[in-house]
Amino acid sequence: MKRRFKIEAVVSLTVVLLFIVIMFILDSCGYNKQIIDLNYKFDKAYIENIGEIEIKNWNDYENSDMVQVIANDGTVYLTHSSNVILIKN
Repeated sequence: MKRRFKIEAVVSLTVVLLFIVIMFILDSCGYNKQIIDLNYKFDKAYIENIGEIEIKNWNDYENSDMVQVIANDGTVYLTHSSNVILIKN
């Protein structure tokens, strides 16, 4: 009898944890976010008040909302992340 209770408890816990994981995945899909984002190479950027530029390199800062974009012509742009859209073709 005790063994059956343990099996039911493990199954119930597994179902609850699976439900929580599924809800987390579905919630993150609604906001265009990836759980694991592995895309770090972009070809172009659209910077507000500047326009579209070809990217040579870019950098974001860990404890900041700033993004540094280096254009192919060597121009360096430092802007808030809300002012830039990184584009991959």
